[in-house]
Amino acid sequence: MENYIAQQVDKEQFVDPRFAAMLKRITVVDESVSLNHPSESNSGRYWYNLHVVLVVADRARFRNEDDFVKLDRALVATATKHQYQLAVHAWMPDHVHMALRGNITESPSMIALAVMNNTAFAMGQNAIWQRGFYAGTFSEYDVRALRGRE
Repeated sequence: MENYIAQQVDKEQFVDPRFAAMLKRITVVDESVSLNHPSESNSGRYWYNLHVVLVVADRARFRNEDDFVKLDRALVATATKHQYQLAVHAWMPDHVHMALRGNITESPSMIALAVMNNTAFAMGQNAIWQRGFYAGTFSEYDVRALRGRE
């Protein structure tokens, strides 16, 4: 999942190579975050890895590097404040992908809403995101591990 997200900019064909280079600069892979290993608590071991995608309202597009920098700072600050382990995130003109380990006290919807609200606040308290979001879980195990390795 982390590789998929890290390669988002490379998959697109932008007309302006400078724009692609700017998006590549703000695609962040934090090697200190390992989503391959489970978290541990007094109750057990678990994976709480999420792939979250937020889409800009009406599929409008961000174009300005300053806007991407503001959004990125707000995303990282939100992750730090809420104790999400942000492994990788990639900004695209009309959406953002992120892979993170969530804070076990927050549901996927709480995590997505925290990011949506804090990034919108950074952009002048404007409703910049579509209603709703994508959140999928992932780990080292796929569904075959649950079904007895069919």
